[in-house]
Amino acid sequence: MSRLCHVIAFTKNFEAMREFYSERVGLRVRQQEPRWVAFETGGACLGLLDMPDERKQGIVLRFETGDLEAERRAIAARGVRTGDPISFSGGRLIDVWDPEDNLIQFLEPPRALPVGSGPAIQRVILNVGDFGRAVSFYRGSMGFPVVGETAHWVEFDTGGTRLAVHHRPGGADHPRHAEQPITLVFGTDDLTAWCEAMRGRGLRFVTAPVMEEFGVYAEAVDPDGRIVVFYEPPLPESLEEELAEAYEDDGAPQRSAMRKPVKKGSATVSMMALKPAYKKSKVAPRRRRPSATTTSVVSVRGAGPDHSRLRPKRTADEKKARTKPGIGRLKKAEIRTIASQRTAVARTSKSRPVKRASANSSRRRGNGRGKSR
Repeated sequence: MSRLCHVIAFTKNFEAMREFYSERVGLRVRQQEPRWVAFETGGACLGLLDMPDERKQGIVLRFETGDLEAERRAIAARGVRTGDPISFSGGRLIDVWDPEDNLIQFLEPPRALPVGSGPAIQRVILNVGDFGRAVSFYRGSMGFPVVGETAHWVEFDTGGTRLAVHHRPGGADHPRHAEQPITLVFGTDDLTAWCEAMRGRGLRFVTAPVMEEFGVYAEAVDPDGRIVVFYEPPLPESLEEELAEAYEDDGAPQRSAMRKPVKKGSATVSMMALKPAYKKSKVAPRRRRPSATTTSVVSVRGAGPDHSRLRPKRTADEKKARTKPGIGRLKKAEIRTIASQRTAVARTSKSRPVKRASANSSRRRGNGRGKSR
């Protein structure tokens, strides 16, 4: 992955810009030449280049790569326009332009560039008009991984300094730094102390420290008229605050039943049954056989005499003797079968050996008593 190593300001106010960042902001100078100065900053290094040409004013983002030719082929295969390689004392580089005409450079240095330890450039914000096209360029064409995304903000992982694409707002209710194409954001853990130190060195802020949901920030203007943001991230939430978030709403409690409520009069049905009640097969109603004494007439309420219910009309002779239906045959047969079984059991019990022996012994006792008499 390419790392954002330099944020370079091409400026015609070279001396004023160098004094602003060194004397007012308090950045330490790492390297200084007649037309170039680099400051000791964490993440990407802030550099100033003296550029009298008005057409080349602005911010240039420079990314470090280990293989410039491979990077160039990969970018060109994704349809990105690149310039010819340029060689200078600091290595070899190529130029790339994004959809907003911002200049991006890929640098292959002769050796790995050191990482600074001063106040860090935490983010570089690109305020764009065509948000979807810019996000597609940096995510698809440049291949930068996304680490955060909202409706109007996408943040990419580019090393110690992250690159953020922000949709430029159209209304008046927005920070001043959102109006310019590129914004530098310096991060600190104690914004109040840093602002007091910068005020003591003569720096004037156009926006006092403002507290928002995403943190606290203050804005200042450099000699090129560009707004610089100084930012302090919010403190991580404590365990008590995280647990209390669910109870801050005084409306209806956010809870759901573990099971559906049982309706009144409903049958208890097991979902593990082989034939559950909710899948009962529909049985066709049994048709009644036509009767010899009635005619099939629909029973309609109010269709009879005096608006009574219409009843089936009887057509057979009422005085005719009715034939008693042959019912109870199976019941009688069952009674006869049970009686015959009982008779057979009684007969069998009389012929058992135990019964016979008992009868013989009683006879012998009776015969003996007769003889003794």
